[in-house]
Amino acid sequence: MKKLFTLLLGFLFNFSSAQITFFKELNTTEEGSYPANFTEINGTTFFTVKDVETYKLWKTDGTENGTVQVSDQAVFASSSYENTINLYAFNNELYYFVQDIGFNSPISLWKTDGSVKNSLGDAVKLYFFNNKVYYFGDNKLYEVENGLKTPIKEFISYNGLNMYYRPTIINNHLFFFTLQHHSNSLFPRLSVWKSDGTEAGTSIIKDIDSLTHNISFSYKESLNQVLAVNNDVFFTVKRYTFRQNGTGVDKAIIELWKTNGVETEIVKTFDDTDYSYQTDETSSLVNFNQKLVFILKHSQLWISDGTADGTKRLKTFGHIHDDIYNKKWAFLNNKFYFSAYNNQQAELWESDGTDTGTVLVKALGPTTSFVPSFFATINNRIVFRTNTNELWQSDGTSAGTNFVQTIPTLAQDFGIKPEFIYTSNNTLLFANYDTQHDYELWKSDGSIQNTGLLKNINTSSKSSLISNKKVKVGKIWFFNGSDHRGGELWKTDGTPEGTVIVKDLNPGTAGLTIAEIVALGNTVYFTARFYNQNSLRLFKSDGTENGTVEIPLSNGTQYPVSPYKLVVSTEKLFFIGSGKLWASDGTENGTYPLQATSNYSDLPSTLTAVGNKVFFSLGSLWVSDGTQANTHQVFPSNVDSPLAPICFIEFKNKLYFFAGVQGQFGKQALYESDGTIVGTKIIKEFDESIQLTNSIYLFLQKTPDRLYFRAGHGIGTNLGDYYFNLWTTDGTTQGTYQLKTINFKGFPDISFTNINSQFYIFLEPKSVQSKLDVWTSDGTTQGTYKVSEKTAYSNVVSSAPLYNRLFLSYYDPQNGMELFSVNKTNTDISLISEIRVGVKTSYVQNLMDFDDKILFWANDGVRGTELWQYLPLDCNGNWNISKKSGSWASPDTWTCGRIPTADDVVIIKSEHTVALPPNYNAFAKFLTTQTGATLDIPNSSTLLVKP
Repeated sequence: MKKLFTLLLGFLFNFSSAQITFFKELNTTEEGSYPANFTEINGTTFFTVKDVETYKLWKTDGTENGTVQVSDQAVFASSSYENTINLYAFNNELYYFVQDIGFNSPISLWKTDGSVKNSLGDAVKLYFFNNKVYYFGDNKLYEVENGLKTPIKEFISYNGLNMYYRPTIINNHLFFFTLQHHSNSLFPRLSVWKSDGTEAGTSIIKDIDSLTHNISFSYKESLNQVLAVNNDVFFTVKRYTFRQNGTGVDKAIIELWKTNGVETEIVKTFDDTDYSYQTDETSSLVNFNQKLVFILKHSQLWISDGTADGTKRLKTFGHIHDDIYNKKWAFLNNKFYFSAYNNQQAELWESDGTDTGTVLVKALGPTTSFVPSFFATINNRIVFRTNTNELWQSDGTSAGTNFVQTIPTLAQDFGIKPEFIYTSNNTLLFANYDTQHDYELWKSDGSIQNTGLLKNINTSSKSSLISNKKVKVGKIWFFNGSDHRGGELWKTDGTPEGTVIVKDLNPGTAGLTIAEIVALGNTVYFTARFYNQNSLRLFKSDGTENGTVEIPLSNGTQYPVSPYKLVVSTEKLFFIGSGKLWASDGTENGTYPLQATSNYSDLPSTLTAVGNKVFFSLGSLWVSDGTQANTHQVFPSNVDSPLAPICFIEFKNKLYFFAGVQGQFGKQALYESDGTIVGTKIIKEFDESIQLTNSIYLFLQKTPDRLYFRAGHGIGTNLGDYYFNLWTTDGTTQGTYQLKTINFKGFPDISFTNINSQFYIFLEPKSVQSKLDVWTSDGTTQGTYKVSEKTAYSNVVSSAPLYNRLFLSYYDPQNGMELFSVNKTNTDISLISEIRVGVKTSYVQNLMDFDDKILFWANDGVRGTELWQYLPLDCNGNWNISKKSGSWASPDTWTCGRIPTADDVVIIKSEHTVALPPNYNAFAKFLTTQTGATLDIPNSSTLLVKP
């Protein structure tokens, strides 16, 4: 009887119709759509919803059937306003920005009919007058008409870029402000501009000088407060006066200004002796009965008719509730309503514009501060939200102010403008939460009986991927997954039933996020940050619940150790914490700090394990075996040592690194070290023209038998062309030589991987239409070449080997982030399959390889980010794989459903035993047995394998 347990011959696979199937959903809790950014046009309300990692445009007429998605485009979120999204109504059309899927992709302007698409660069805000569209960008004011943009005014920048603030339109003119330092002044100048949409009609109407010496603070509060009332634009200015002895600021002066485009003047000046109160001093300007109402110093309520005598204080409170998002005013029956603190509680107040008419409406809670906010008016009532997660309504009387509905707050910040309440067609629209639907679109007429879910927009589940941290122990992957318990440590053996949580370390729904994870033998070590905690904590796990515990760390102070840079030698775990190098055997008593120097002020810039030691750099080469006695410099201070060692890597049980050569200025070399002076030597010394240590493209990467690195780089013959020279070494001077010159565009992201002895380099320039260059090398000049050049929006996100082929994911502009592979001849990259067809990216990431499959994370737009599998188990015409243990002669044993032929690639999977019957002749073109598989061949039988 012959038994084959090992690889018999090489592989030749055809992946033309491999299978990608859903594997397992960890988190079945539904995620909401978080409706926000409501904008109404002719009775139709447009809004945005959160869809996976983008925002989509929807509309509603107040009915469930009339609540539909308008566009599948990714609505652009402006980075200049806390990631809020702006929708603009103009001439009965909705304008919005779209950013195509992909990194650094262009931003385009769209209308709801989709007839015009204009690339507007970095513009994120529009202004409409003279029946045209205008925006600022690149120090210019642009006009957009009929899909074409034209610069109408270029602004001169002094000592930095202009900052454009709060454009406001009155009398068919655009008023705006610029703030800049002029070359002849230490103080910033606020300039008031007016534009009629032409270059000649765009000019400064007032310069306001000597604001403050601190431009970073000078006009944050002033230039966020601009409002048009009647035919005037009101704005506030803050300036400082200084003590005559030069010891600092004496006081601050707040000025209320107005302009009508002809005259620009101060309305009233307010002295502020508490100049240290450096927050928004004036805020929340609002138009009430053609008068200006504003808040001064967060506590004083003022009103102005535009004259000094007509600018009066209505009332002083302990505090008036205010923030940049909050809809802080409501209007009803010739009065305005707001939230203010009096007697330490924020309640609902009203005012008719007089001091005697500014009164408390109702104390909503006798002992709790309710803080009304997000006001709206509907059906002759005002509605508002409180900080106690409740919706209330009021007719302006104490008796008519009542609770309507509980509205929980968002569990986290999703980067959307929290417009929880919006009114349209006498209907209140708001984002509300229930346990079945999460945050979805609700409606109300202000009464309890008519408040309910309008439409469940997002029926997808919450994602299960918390972080991309993972580690493989034997045949098991440990990773940071999530379900209803929040993020925790999970493991998978490649089967759905074997994909389970290891332990709920943070009970409840908050969970944790793993920062680093490594494996030593069969033990996993990881650091994690609990929700709402800043410091990292250290844990270990043997894969069981009882064996997953925290390793307590104490540094003798009240401050946490917060470990990071986890590295394992053959015997111990090493990490950095509290400014020291630590070693651990996995027990509390066996976890301790090591004092590397008598005055330990520097942190190791790298930790690299070699055998039972760890090497690190403190300006010179250091080594430690985890004991204090053997933690020392490799070279004493009086012995010439390598200068500033960098790029540490373990290779053939030694340390390899780059460093300068003592006594030879400009010389740099590749070194190896076993941790002793005698065993630290130069492998290759380079010419002075080859600068190793000053390039971001310097690297040391390895395959089992060779190291690869960059030695020499420069600029090509054409603009934007660069190169570096790829070298390799087997650890000897004779075996160290240059392979090829790698040419590329721009300044790329660079990453590496290898499959056995095949090395891969990925280069992706940082530009909009990037080319992902993939190079490979087997350590020979002939075997070093460019595999492929693909248009891409990212570098390789994740990669994994399977059956001696490389699988990877990256952002392709046609397919999105999907699963790709390098073909069997290493000459191109091809798409395996799309989970979401077209540019609707699936966010394929975090590939985990097993003997017969790859598990990875992806989003199909329904389940959120969950586990998927790539299974090369289909027949593919000539690829026959064992499905179970059994007889070679049984069709049921094989994935093709037939007995293998001489044209078949035959694979016997792990743990399967396949036996040939007695006196039987079997055939295969190629054959392999995976680890743990058994092939029984009786002496009377034969197996002929013929390539």
